[in-house]
Amino acid sequence: MRQSNPALRLVIGLITSLVLAQSKLDTAQIAEKLAKSVVTLRGSGGGVVNTGSGFIISSDGKIVSNLHVVRDMNNGGVQLATGEMYHSFTILAFDELRDLAILQIAGFDLPAVELGNSNNVRVAEPVLAIGGPLGLQGTVTSGIVSALRDVTGGGSKLIQTDAATNPGNSGGPLVNGRGQVIGVITFKLSESEGLNFAVPINYVRGLLGALQRPMSLSELKTKLVTRGFDPLEDRMSPYLVSGSSASTDWGDSNEARATLRGLRGFFVRVSGPASDSALTEAARTNAELKLRKSGILVLTESEATLAPGGPTLNIDFDLFNMTVLVRMSQWVRLERNSTIRFYSPTWGPPPVSFLQGSQADPVRLGLEKAGALVDRFVNAWLTANPKN
Repeated sequence: MRQSNPALRLVIGLITSLVLAQSKLDTAQIAEKLAKSVVTLRGSGGGVVNTGSGFIISSDGKIVSNLHVVRDMNNGGVQLATGEMYHSFTILAFDELRDLAILQIAGFDLPAVELGNSNNVRVAEPVLAIGGPLGLQGTVTSGIVSALRDVTGGGSKLIQTDAATNPGNSGGPLVNGRGQVIGVITFKLSESEGLNFAVPINYVRGLLGALQRPMSLSELKTKLVTRGFDPLEDRMSPYLVSGSSASTDWGDSNEARATLRGLRGFFVRVSGPASDSALTEAARTNAELKLRKSGILVLTESEATLAPGGPTLNIDFDLFNMTVLVRMSQWVRLERNSTIRFYSPTWGPPPVSFLQGSQADPVRLGLEKAGALVDRFVNAWLTANPKN
């Protein structure tokens, strides 16, 4: 019988250890490697300035970010880590369900990230989040993969992490210990710490297989309000979704009533004013009380994220035009021509003004108008869900 050579085993062991050691990088090496590929997106639309992050995936200027970062922009630009500014970009593909967008700038020989395989992500493995929170470009935070979440109602997954994120991190990369991007940072739960979520990078891989002709931001907005699905015409990803915004009352839409039927709870999202303003807190509290009194469950943001369709009651104050908009949204499954797709329409009446004379109290009037709209929503829900 042939005897193994102890010296040879030792050499092989040392070589294996060196290879494994070199396959993983320390935090500083990862930050140095990735930071040069992370960009900041800035643009304006609707009277506000939108900012977010992104990362370069090809040397010719393809960039991945979140759709919500760019969808409301009328114009926008991309700033590289070097400070170089590109004053425009186009959209090559988007996925509304998973909040992804692939952009194109007129660049060349740009530093690109390495994409990992999100199917191999494991709970408790170390990760880094890189981006430009609050405009602070090149910010790096560390943490672990806290959980891998299945999002029911949309057939999607999310990576949960405790790596700290803040406004402006959206669209930035979540990176593993080998310096590979495994996710796209998408959102955090606003009333909690350490609950941050990223879209797995393999959804980006799927979207890269369905790039289309470059479109402008205005063309993107048109696509987002188009409900037709023609994959031969649009040549979009099978994961692509389309949105719809209907200025009709909840009770006037058969589709809305069908969606309301069977839903037992909603997350109340209030936007427009500062998150800590009296108007925001009062509107949220009043709406939640109205829902509970009618037998409707009030969901937390995390519960809504994991619930079928993510049912949400949106209250949006426009303080520039002094209007309030109250609408319901939920991911909806649509099956057409043997193809299953998802879209997220919103239903509700048009915006209501609460500007009534220079002596009027805008906070009080805003709350009154929002409350009346919530009452109309509750009545629609009660009609769709009659008590036995």
